[in-house]
Amino acid sequence: GGHINVLKVIKLVYLADRESARRIGAPLIHDARVSMPQGPVNSGVLDAINGRYSNDPAWSSVLRNRANYHIGIQNGIQEDTLGELSDYDAQVMDCVWEEFGSMDEWELVNWTHKNVPEWIDPRGGAHTIPLKRFFEGVGCEDPTEAAEIYLASESYLSFIEPTRV
Repeated sequence: GGHINVLKVIKLVYLADRESARRIGAPLIHDARVSMPQGPVNSGVLDAINGRYSNDPAWSSVLRNRANYHIGIQNGIQEDTLGELSDYDAQVMDCVWEEFGSMDEWELVNWTHKNVPEWIDPRGGAHTIPLKRFFEGVGCEDPTEAAEIYLASESYLSFIEPTRV
């Protein structure tokens, strides 16, 4: 078991997505991304942390209910519980943790505001980060092509609207 601040984990997940997109042209998580007041967010991950999928065994076997702005990790997680997590995913997350793990949630918010160009201040709301802008932000040579390839990949989930390229 253990716990981590919700805002911190949201930032670290987003940064892992960026790192993967920078390395191989595809984020780790097939999710919609939005600009929110505290920075960029993977919206499905935020929904999961906020309990939207609490009845889903895939999530409830890993996450404990959140309390006091922290999310808990279940005790006794076996490696096969994390079956969707590849060695590559773990390497990217380790890299992100090594670079950003020592920062608290507010340092991460400030860092993303200053260093994540695809984030645009939504002035209290939430705005979709189009895939093209996401890929531009991570430095893809051809962000339009990267977005089109990503949308065409069989691993892309249907709940993300392809019109947002």
